[in-house]
Formats: sequence, C-alpha cells, structure tokens
Amino acid sequence: MTKIDVTLFLHGLALNDEIISFFAPHQKAVAYSRNIRKIRSINPDALFEVALSWADYSVIRYAFARNGDALKVIHAPFVKGDKPNQISGESRFVDLYSSSINFEKDIYKMLLKIRDIIDRNHSVTLIFHPLPYNDLTADEDALVNKIVFNLHKICPMLQDLNIYLALENMPFFTRIHKVYNKVFGTYSFFKKVFEACSCPNVGLTFDFGHANSTARFLWDNKEITTKELETFEFQRKFLQEVGDRLLHIHFHYNPAHLSTYKLGINKFIHKLQNYDFHDSIQNYRVQDILNINSILNKVLSSRRFNSKAPLTLTLEVLPRSLKSFSSYLSDVKVVDKFVRRSVLK
Repeated sequence: MTKIDVTLFLHGLALNDEIISFFAPHQKAVAYSRNIRKIRSINPDALFEVALSWADYSVIRYAFARNGDALKVIHAPFVKGDKPNQISGESRFVDLYSSSINFEKDIYKMLLKIRDIIDRNHSVTLIFHPLPYNDLTADEDALVNKIVFNLHKICPMLQDLNIYLALENMPFFTRIHKVYNKVFGTYSFFKKVFEACSCPNVGLTFDFGHANSTARFLWDNKEITTKELETFEFQRKFLQEVGDRLLHIHFHYNPAHLSTYKLGINKFIHKLQNYDFHDSIQNYRVQDILNINSILNKVLSSRRFNSKAPLTLTLEVLPRSLKSFSSYLSDVKVVDKFVRRSVLK
C-alpha cells in the first residue's frame, strides 16, 4: 500500500498574526509556532508545508524547534513578475537553468540550511517551479537539456542530505511573466526531463489546480474536447505519463473544468483570468470527486520509481481570517478521508 501524508500550507495558517508580523521576523516565528501548537492540539499528527518566499530560515527554525518531524515540504522561492518572489534580505532564489559557476554552491547552501532546520533522518521534499529567471528560449528540448544538466550536478547532494527535489507543473499565465508558457504546464516537458534524469531524488509535484487551468487553456484553443475538460482527462493523461515520479500533490479547487463558467468582471484580475485561484475543495461536484478519486487511485497504485521516496499532499487552500479557519479544517478532514480512500481501494 502506498503511504501518503496530508500536509497543511503553513504560511496560510498564521492568519491575522501574519499581517501584524509581516515586517517582524521574530513575531512571525512566534505566530507560526503558536499556530502549529494550536493545530497539533487538534490533530497531534498534523504535518506542514512552508514557503521560503514567506519566511526566512530563522523563522522556520524557530517555528519547528519542537516539531521538527512535522515539517515535510518546503517550497523554494520562485519567479513572479520580473523578479524572484521572496522576502527581502538574504537571497536564496536558485535558477535551475543557471550557467553560473556558483550554481552548485548556491543550491548546496540552500540544502544545508534546510538540513539545519530538519534532522537528516527525516526526509523532506523541496518544491521548485521549473521556470527560468530569464526568457532563455521557448524551445522545449533546449530547456530540458539545460535543467537536466544541472539536476545531474546536484543529485549526489540530494541523496547525501536525504532531500527530494520535486518539479511543479505550472498553469498557463498570460501577461505576468514572459517565461510562463505552456511548455511548463504540459506533460511532454516533464516526461523528457524524467527520462533524461534518473536521479532517485528528483520527481514531480503535481498541482491539480494548475493542471486544471492548463486544461482550460487547451480547451479554449480547441486542443481538447469539452468532455475531456470536464472529466479531468488532461490530469489523468499527465499522471499516466509521469505519475511514476510523483513525490507531492498540491490540491485545491478552481472552476476551470466547468465549460459553462465565465470569469465575468473577474477577467480584469490576472490570476482569475488564468483560473489560478485556490478555493475550498468542497466546491467540487460529486462526479468531480469520483473522477479525481479514480485518477489518484490509478497513479498511487502504480508508483514504482523509488519506493523509499516520501509521498505527500498539501491542501493548498489558504484561510485569510479566523472565520475561514474552521472551513479550512473541514477541508482537511475531507481531503484526508478522500486520499486515504484512494490509497486503500
């Protein structure tokens, strides 16, 4: 049986405290630590994902000082707009396409700091958006060759430090950054990367919502049918092709699969224009849940690449107030039962 751990997105769990402590790292660390204790008082086995774009290493180290085993997934800073999306201060953005002679040194520095937070006996998954910092080329094969070259360089480090690097599929964003194109949202790119890179510590973060928005883009361009859009056929095919390298899942709701859904006035907002917004999974229809369950069941039963690798799922729905926190916990219970039903079938 495949074991899957459900994790919570910590930077969405500091709630109102995070707004207060945005410019005060120590206060943010205290807020994180307090909320970890609060959640673990409800669920002693609660596990977490944290984003390095939202907190520095000292904050994360403080927050998990007494709960090191609870931190399972770390999201690396990523490109957003024309610059890395991260807090000010120490730079830690790593471009996986970099030709710099300092590339290995930069990523090793990041990996060592992660290991300073989490004991080496506990495996951790490090998520990377596979986006270049610069618009290198739109040619898929050239991008594959460049990233694979660097992944081979860092594979020994990952194995030595018991860290798993998981490349995340992207939504198709327009007008946000020139490096966002459908290459990074379709399975062809990932299939080529994984065929060329056999490192057992490199795999996939499958973002279901990102795949949903990419499927909508394909449907808008008449590359898939309405039935394929509404039954998540793109997601099924994606995981059929590269699901063997699955390390992590981001799970949330957006209505991109509903062919009748119109963005309306929200079309003026970039994220909504691309359908990439995170809503409660309880918005899925019964038939949606049945289709998703079938997809997950298939991939979880056929995952063979590295039996020692961790498998986690983050509920990527971010509560913004204490009022929405109870709804979030309800989502957690739903997804926990949902994935375990998939695993146990």
